[in-house]
Amino acid sequence: MGRDVLLASVAAALLRYLDETLSQRCGGTDWWKTHVVSSLSVAQTAQVKARNVTKLAQLDLAALLRVFQRNHGELSYWTKLPPDALTLSHVIGSMRNAQAHSSVGGGDRSPEDAWREADAALRFLQAVAATGSELSVAENAREHAIGQVFQARGMLAPAAPAPAGAPQAASVFPPAIEPAEPPGSWPKACAVGPFAILGPGTLSSGDVQTFEGKSAAASSVPWLVRGLGAELTVHISLFDDPEDGQESGMILCVSRNASPQKWDELVGRLRIGIRCTADNTLQMDLRTAVAKADGRPTRNVVPLKNLSHAVGVDAPASLKSAGATAIGTREQIADDKSRSRGWPCVQFPRDNLLPAIVGWVLTTALAFDKPSSKFS
Repeated sequence: MGRDVLLASVAAALLRYLDETLSQRCGGTDWWKTHVVSSLSVAQTAQVKARNVTKLAQLDLAALLRVFQRNHGELSYWTKLPPDALTLSHVIGSMRNAQAHSSVGGGDRSPEDAWREADAALRFLQAVAATGSELSVAENAREHAIGQVFQARGMLAPAAPAPAGAPQAASVFPPAIEPAEPPGSWPKACAVGPFAILGPGTLSSGDVQTFEGKSAAASSVPWLVRGLGAELTVHISLFDDPEDGQESGMILCVSRNASPQKWDELVGRLRIGIRCTADNTLQMDLRTAVAKADGRPTRNVVPLKNLSHAVGVDAPASLKSAGATAIGTREQIADDKSRSRGWPCVQFPRDNLLPAIVGWVLTTALAFDKPSSKFS
């Protein structure tokens, strides 16, 4: 699918979003001058005056993006935009510029670039409340692009689900526990207390920031965590070439989507490291999130015997049901003799990452929802 089709969907959705939001929220007759014309560049303003433009529908995508970016603060307050909406708008702007200068014959984009653009477009469309048909354009473009990525790397593109009873091929990431739901939706993997875990989503590749602040190539898979009025997108990323003695990956909430604003405190924060053990299994600490009224949330070491009471769910049973192979302290599981030897952790096989997302829900989503609970 061409970039122009994606941009057309984005332009239609953004036009509708700005038209409805600015006209309804600003009120009066001055909103065009104070929120639109004043946001444009000198050249764009000159065009508006020369052509006697008086409606958003008469602006091109570049101008609409500039209006969005210059009014982002108010728009975010009014419509609870996700934290990455502004960044995504700049990605869309880069796409628009690239399309304007693309060669006649096409072929300017790599499969990875096409996937990143489609993913950014989809997330931006979600932020501005696009219609189902507009979202489908981006979803289809992203699925097509990831198939090209697999093919370019000499791998098979993701196959359709096999018929019931057919043998399943081995996978780097865990299959859904329950049968897949209709196309376009993610399968439900399991439930942890009030939260449903959906996924895994489509595997992707790209750079992520390590705990040491470096950029590292990684393979990531998204999951959705739904419950208590929230829908959180959580990524599990495994580094392609981890450094000796450092984490092999991480788990991190990357978006609260349309969830209540309090969940912003988890977005991009409270990462949990994933370590590779000597026997090639994976481990993750189980330190619980602690919400603070006067600052950013942090993590607390809750003894394993108190963890279930702290989060209101049988933690060991949830982890074992997901496929965890061991639950205990670092010392018990990995013979750790450091000052962190008493930290609770979970161990799981490399081909099943479900315990990691279950562990995140237990220690982060559930714990964060109980800020008054304190255990030592």
